[in-house]
Amino acid sequence: MVAIRSKDHSTRYRLTQEELLVLIDKEARHRLKMSGEEFMRGLKDGTLPETVAKRDLEMIVRLLGPRWRTARSSSRTLTP
Repeated sequence: MVAIRSKDHSTRYRLTQEELLVLIDKEARHRLKMSGEEFMRGLKDGTLPETVAKRDLEMIVRLLGPRWRTARSSSRTLTP
């Protein structure tokens, strides 16, 4: 579990690994038009171009800890 704060630092959220994977998937689909799993595979392989979106998502991925390279995206999908 990891704790993150809201942009204005007024609220603290605790996210499980599963919730982080859902967040990564949602943001990768929205910002990069690819699944979270595709993003993490590209990050691992070093095939993603350097963009602001890639760097932002990479910071979230690192919250998964040292085992992020073996984490799988959730099969759950989020509806807008």
